[in-house]
Amino acid sequence: MSQTSETREQAIERVKALLNERELYAYNHFCSGQLPPIAPSLNAKMFGLFLQGRTCEEIRRLNQAITLGQIVAARIEGDWDRRRSEHLDRLLTETSLRVQQSTLETANFVCDLLAVADKEHGDKLRLYLQTGDKKDLGEFKIDSIFNLKQTIEVLQKLTGQERQ
Repeated sequence: MSQTSETREQAIERVKALLNERELYAYNHFCSGQLPPIAPSLNAKMFGLFLQGRTCEEIRRLNQAITLGQIVAARIEGDWDRRRSEHLDRLLTETSLRVQQSTLETANFVCDLLAVADKEHGDKLRLYLQTGDKKDLGEFKIDSIFNLKQTIEVLQKLTGQERQ
């Protein structure tokens, strides 16, 4: 159950919309019977399966000695649905931050590569612009319509104009 003091009735009402008819029936049967709740260690292992998207019925098939009612009770009393939601929210946030960091690091790396290319070949290109002598140009040149198109596309992407 959640951190506030919540009765079983309040917990079942809160998660009722999340349970199917079979799970609700099994839980009600569990509450009226004499079966004990599952051990905390097993509860934690089953919650791990629930985090992976397994249903209570799938968890039951893997644990034949446990009733569906006991598993649903563990789900309700362990607040599995809220905990899974919080876990997914945390994963999305952390993943988003990591993607942003990786993107910025990769952009920084590409900028360094471009700076190296400019340092290595930029003077040759500028010298060629001054002299017009092809031997000053080296290997960097546009010698086909395909190379011209590629160069224009790279420039458009770098300046954000490919979206226009």
